[in-house]
Amino acid sequence: MSIANQKGGVGKTTTAVNLGAALAAMGQRVCLIDLDSQRNLSHTVEVDGHGNRSIADLIYNHVSGIDYDPEQWLLHNEREHLDYVQASTMLATAPSILATSDNSSLVLSEILHSPVFAGYDYILIDCRPALDLLAVNALAASDAVVIPVEPESYAVDGLADLFASIERTRKTVNPQLRVNGILVTRADSRRKLTHQMITDLREVFGTQVYNTVIPYLADAAKAASEQHSAVTINGSRLGNAYLELAKEVVAR
Repeated sequence: MSIANQKGGVGKTTTAVNLGAALAAMGQRVCLIDLDSQRNLSHTVEVDGHGNRSIADLIYNHVSGIDYDPEQWLLHNEREHLDYVQASTMLATAPSILATSDNSSLVLSEILHSPVFAGYDYILIDCRPALDLLAVNALAASDAVVIPVEPESYAVDGLADLFASIERTRKTVNPQLRVNGILVTRADSRRKLTHQMITDLREVFGTQVYNTVIPYLADAAKAASEQHSAVTINGSRLGNAYLELAKEVVAR
């Protein structure tokens, strides 16, 4: 599953980490892929002592025909009960590297469909805020997309380009790709605009919008700074919201 939106600051990484932790808490075997050179996901879940191998190295090795064992790139976070592949700043050059491949849209798909990744129930890909070749690779490798959006006035219009990219990917390289759901994030229930925009999103996208709404809470920043998910905080409203979201994701 790709966690995707070309707009930054909508809660993609928060969703990837907390949805992953919530799915793991439900007994699912989960792997997170950090596909953003800013490394926010990696910073949140990384464990001291882990090596320097990143998804950028996997992409480079695959495109260059260098032998590699993907299992050596898998890291484990015991607290969250999940595995992850970290990012590096070298991901910024990944689109240029991918462009040299004959199957430039399918490199990540070929990597993630290796036997090493077959045992996971969910692989969540935290995409960077762009609709470039790296994003196309994420969509091509995915069965479904989770789309976080903020309840702001531009939210509906801003989804048009992403839906167009999803449709192009479906038509060209991945006919199985579908939208699992649109997730309203960072929702401040005290604002009248928040309620209006959620209503607008539901009118336009119907049941594609999850019933779960992620509230705007300090828990997100606190948990990230302390390098864990909100799901691990007892009584966290944010953590509980992502546990409810995980149920919806599984049901879909």
